[in-house]
Amino acid sequence: MFFQNKKLQLAGVLLLAAVLRFVFLADNPPGLFRDEADKGYTTYSLIKTGKDLGGHKWPLQIQSFGAYTSPFYHWLSIPSIRILGLNVFSTRLIAAIAGVLACGAWASEKLGLLSALILAVSPWHLLFSRWANQGILMTLFIPLALWATWRALEISEDKRLKSLAWILLAGMFWGISWNTYAPARLFVPLFMASIFLIQIAFSPRRFSDGIRLVLAGLTSVAVASPFILDILFHWEETQTRLKFLTGGEPLTWGGFLLNYLKHWDPGYLFLYGDENLRHHVPGEGQLNVFEVVFGLIGIFGLFKTTGLWRGWLLAWLLLSPVPAAITNEGLPHALRTLMIVPGFSLLAGVGVALAAHWLTQKSSVLSFAAIAILLVAQTVFVGYLFFQKFPNDEKAAYAWETGLVEALKWTEVSRGPTELCTLTGVLEYPEAYLQFVLKPDPGSIQRGGGYPGYHFLPLGRATDPRRDTAEGLYLERAYFAGKPPNWKKVPPPEEYEKMDLYWRLYRVTTP
Repeated sequence: MFFQNKKLQLAGVLLLAAVLRFVFLADNPPGLFRDEADKGYTTYSLIKTGKDLGGHKWPLQIQSFGAYTSPFYHWLSIPSIRILGLNVFSTRLIAAIAGVLACGAWASEKLGLLSALILAVSPWHLLFSRWANQGILMTLFIPLALWATWRALEISEDKRLKSLAWILLAGMFWGISWNTYAPARLFVPLFMASIFLIQIAFSPRRFSDGIRLVLAGLTSVAVASPFILDILFHWEETQTRLKFLTGGEPLTWGGFLLNYLKHWDPGYLFLYGDENLRHHVPGEGQLNVFEVVFGLIGIFGLFKTTGLWRGWLLAWLLLSPVPAAITNEGLPHALRTLMIVPGFSLLAGVGVALAAHWLTQKSSVLSFAAIAILLVAQTVFVGYLFFQKFPNDEKAAYAWETGLVEALKWTEVSRGPTELCTLTGVLEYPEAYLQFVLKPDPGSIQRGGGYPGYHFLPLGRATDPRRDTAEGLYLERAYFAGKPPNWKKVPPPEEYEKMDLYWRLYRVTTP
């Protein structure tokens, strides 16, 4: 029954995806990154005041850490944070939901169902489904846009009204995709142009397809136009982040090609992955063994099948690294190329289908058993990496600022009414964490208000008993231990034990 019912199969895939993405969501990844804290509190500010932290009323771009970013993740997070309050789970919830829905965005066909299953256990996709980042939205809306575009093109020419409905839906999804995350603003137009060229060059209905794609493109521009105008109006502010990522230097074609090829480095894809432990779980490359094996078979399979969708898939894969390649920071970069992951899953799905066809010629039981064993083994291994190894990885703990939220909660409980707490300077954007934990009045923050009872050391400077002699509390990283006798450790309660591994709260008294 299950193996013949597509709806039950899809439900099973979504259930697996949900379990992998929702279990221990608040605790794994093991901490809270500053971008997450900022997204959560900015959304809290929108709920309370209708303004971001820069004081802009329902902005089309969110001001964050001195730069501008897409508002979609914040908007979608409003219901969860309003209902559940501002906490780690509610802040990450939209990423998990988007990750699950991405696995069902194209599962109406057999190949799509296989690809959805592979995406559900993809470590690359799974990690970004478990923390608050807008890049995960690309993996939902771009496949939705592709699916709607394909439906719009496959409808016969005599069903104009039905075709128009799919064209408008495709255009809407493309317009949303364009503004999910900054790299999509370059990728989506390039991808749409590639699909247009493929169809008018090779489709037997090239004129009809061209007209439909132009209409979808115009619809996408209409959907994105308010955001485009806002970007143009705030052009200098919008370019702040890009200038930082490019180093302010003009990019040469040679530099672009080198940056592009870094994303096809076999070591990066198959062995060690992104160096940033917020982008990669150690133990595999960016792609898992299942994706690698069947992806390679899938490349061969593209030559054994027919259909213009093959050109779409190749364009998807080849264009995905382009936005990241115009930057010079942190390359190869798994987040800025996150839109490629469903494409890899589709390619691996082609490989699974072809392998199953080969094995079926020998034995249908062998076909199912061999692939099922590999998939189950990969799922178990991913579960081990994510839920056993990753939460206990010391390097990952520092990347995720493990224990900092608990440390700030304990500091606030321990701090006397007039006592001053000095925060270490070995922490970037401590304000974001204080906002998330203390939940001060957003209106005060928008007006430039400070954080009464807290003092920030200059960035990069740790606490120093020779210089920091004033009485009060001091929050420091645990590896800067070894303080004089008048620096008394304030031991946390048992529920904050995670804090004690990475942070120390001291109360300084006059010696």
